[in-house]
Amino acid sequence: MVDGPRNRQASPLYLADQARRYVGEAVSILTKRNRRDETDFGVWLDSASKKMNYPDYYLNNFHFQSDGWLSTDSAKVYETSTETLFLGRQDSMQRLSLYPLASWARANGVGEGAGKKLLEVACGTGRHNAFLRDNYPAMDVVATDLSQFYLEEARGHADRWEQFFKRDRPGQRPGAVAFAQANAESLPYEDEAFDAVVNVYLFHELPSEARAAAAADASRLRDDGEAADAERADEAATTIAELR
Repeated sequence: MVDGPRNRQASPLYLADQARRYVGEAVSILTKRNRRDETDFGVWLDSASKKMNYPDYYLNNFHFQSDGWLSTDSAKVYETSTETLFLGRQDSMQRLSLYPLASWARANGVGEGAGKKLLEVACGTGRHNAFLRDNYPAMDVVATDLSQFYLEEARGHADRWEQFFKRDRPGQRPGAVAFAQANAESLPYEDEAFDAVVNVYLFHELPSEARAAAAADASRLRDDGEAADAERADEAATTIAELR
């Protein structure tokens, strides 16, 4: 038997809690989708949340999920809901992003990522972030999201990931990880601050103008050995804008 942390998905208590959350969420979503009352749209905002100046499109209970992205309950049931929705393929779908990243890593001799810095935009619950660190454990990673509730869940994933890393690789230190609440359209980092910028599950939720702005900002932040310039950012923005 391996000493140390255990995967929470093997815990009967965790599974029971997720089952309770999922059933409640599924009933709520189906009820709202069928009823379509005007009160079934939009999200709550307390006084602190109102100060965040969320964009209008974000104040939406996407797909009728409870509270949109703006509650702890939403963050805690998200992975089980989406894994069920995609018939158990959620993790494998997210890991598809590792293919282009691996091509970049091989071309640049990245290895386990020491000395490199990666940005994940709209990290959500942080599960994909753990996959990134599985493959590049020495890389410094920054993860952003607009929801403080999902960021809190992501921090929990990172803490658990580091417990497993310490168990499996005693005496070694992984790359640093940091989290920040930020809008993908205007991220608070200098030009060319990162060696790689990745994202899954963001652009399909954005209106076309926001998609273009987010793509342009991601292009600005990536250091690919060329000077960051407006023409390159505009080219990325135009490409994304055309995918509507």
